[in-house]
Amino acid sequence: MNMLMIWDERPSPFSGAALPAFNVLRHLSRSHTIRLLYLDNDLAASRLYPELQRYCSQIDPVPWHLPSHGRQLLSVARNSIAPRKLFSEYRSFLTTNYSAAMASLIQEARHDHFDVVYASGPVAFYAWRFPTPKVMHAFDCTSATYHQEYLRARRPMDKLYWLCTYLSTQTEEKKLLAAFDASIVVSDEEYNAMKMLCPEARCAVVPNGVNTDFFKPLEISEEWPSLVFVGHMSSPPNVDAIMYFHSRVYDALKQRFPDLTLSLVGQDPSPAIRALATDPSICVTGFVEDVRPYIARASVVIAPFVSGRGIKNKVLEAMAMGKPVVTTSIGVRGIEVTHCEHLCIADNPVKFADQVEALLLDTAKRRRMGHQAREFVKKHHAWARVTEKIDAIFYEVQNG
Repeated sequence: MNMLMIWDERPSPFSGAALPAFNVLRHLSRSHTIRLLYLDNDLAASRLYPELQRYCSQIDPVPWHLPSHGRQLLSVARNSIAPRKLFSEYRSFLTTNYSAAMASLIQEARHDHFDVVYASGPVAFYAWRFPTPKVMHAFDCTSATYHQEYLRARRPMDKLYWLCTYLSTQTEEKKLLAAFDASIVVSDEEYNAMKMLCPEARCAVVPNGVNTDFFKPLEISEEWPSLVFVGHMSSPPNVDAIMYFHSRVYDALKQRFPDLTLSLVGQDPSPAIRALATDPSICVTGFVEDVRPYIARASVVIAPFVSGRGIKNKVLEAMAMGKPVVTTSIGVRGIEVTHCEHLCIADNPVKFADQVEALLLDTAKRRRMGHQAREFVKKHHAWARVTEKIDAIFYEVQNG
């Protein structure tokens, strides 16, 4: 099958948000010919990742820089009335992801023969009138996510930004759902949100996967008693999770385990996260080349989410490495695990601290749960299994 893949960022084996695209691309390339177009905020870095060349017949990175919230608001307003867009097929899409260079490449691609177009949600509007069968990998219901951010925002400028983004995205997301032959989401929660937004949408649930050959148990000694949280440290759900754990759980655990340490591993830590490093028991690493040694050394991986949507890849990756995880119900959305068998789920601070304590005190339980967690991920979330489902969707839309 000859495929045009349009993505909102460079697929990468090193970046959490770009990992799904990279792994899907890697597996699909075994049976399909793929031309990749993507928005790229660092072309210099792209040249350091030649592995993409192995999986694509042609690669077209488009230079791109995401503006601040205020500039995004101005961009949305300007683009919606600019002469070059008044008569453009993209005019109705009030998006900050519009690129004239990308639009030009898409127009040229229409003259080539593709069996299917495969696009990520943020840039799916480029292909909404493509005559070829189209599949949108939405992952989550974006308008529902933006509505959550609007409710959470406190500053007037942020409140205005998320309200405008939510209202415009809701309208355009509905148009895309109606236009695409299939839309992929990661959980039943996102499926229901999409169907509520657009009842006629043709949606399919395909959970995210994990590279179980990369995320696997390492021969690194555990540093007891220690905890680790991994993620992009300026992402609002991650910041919420860490601040909740620090303010509501960590002190109770420190009283029970005076030598307890906490590592917060991930790039771009927010000021609130950086401030936690004044506590000598807390390490804020910033960007690291490889998160796996930090996960391997930890006694317990925590994922205390109190906000956010979709599947948490960081939970699946820790499970794939055979580590015991304590999380909340939000942290396991879209992951059909059994409490106290594959990981522990606790939705209030006292129970969260109790679950962590129980694991810290029981080495055999940590090992048993970690083993069961890895077997679960291998069975249900290995990328080979996930891409089989995506491949089936491609053939289904191609055959009508």
